[in-house]
Amino acid sequence: MEDDSRWLEPDDLMGVWEHQGQPLTVSALRLAVEEVESNALIVIDYYDGSGNVKTVKPMHIDLRGTEGSVNSVVITVVD
Repeated sequence: MEDDSRWLEPDDLMGVWEHQGQPLTVSALRLAVEEVESNALIVIDYYDGSGNVKTVKPMHIDLRGTEGSVNSVVITVVD
């Protein structure tokens, strides 16, 4: 696993958001990134549960829902 010294965790507990039994919502994502520069990259790391981290790249973003009502944002990644 990588050295945590490069992570900027404002509360020193769990970063700007962590699952903790609740799914990530658009509201939580907005709150987490509201002060980030607009040209900052979005990087997605995949943690396999055993200490290994792999970086994957965002490939596509789409919306999912029914009859014109969006109920989720889908980010497809590629490694």
